Amino acid sequence: MTWTQIDDGLNFSPQTMPGTVSNAALGLWVRLCVHTAYQLRFPAFDGAFDLTVVRSLKGNARQVTELEAAGMLEPALAAGRWMVVEADTLMKFGGTSGSELKEKRAKAGHAGGVASGEARRSKREANREAKPKQTMKQKTKQTMKQNRSKRPKQNEAIASKQTKQPVLT
Repeated sequence: MTWTQIDDGLNFSPQTMPGTVSNAALGLWVRLCVHTAYQLRFPAFDGAFDLTVVRSLKGNARQVTELEAAGMLEPALAAGRWMVVEADTLMKFGGTSGSELKEKRAKAGHAGGVASGEARRSKREANREAKPKQTMKQKTKQTMKQNRSKRPKQNEAIASKQTKQPVLT
């Protein structure tokens, strides 16, 4: 995804000082920057726009001339088309575009898959080293053995009643 990063010193830039460009032209320039950033996602986009785009953003030819004179727009190779100027004192496009963006996301996805795989393997190894868990059957047998050892006299009495033999204490 591309981003339009407008410099926070834009108000103090020589191109945008009051009287250099109108607020309407400056607003159009911001919209053109955002439009260009969005279109950069598509590999076929060359970075240029024409008056049709300007009009769709509620701008006009006079504002484009104003922005071009201030150095915020520059003519593209094809006649009747312009490009936004990236300058340190104005703005820049952040992120990547088109196929670069797809490649970057794929690399990040692969890296995440590798990292999560390593995390799963380390958990598995830690579990192997830990004491084995008791199953329900093992717990029941252990509890029964403990109960027998705690009450030997009762167990003997129960056993003698079943066999009908006297208990010696």
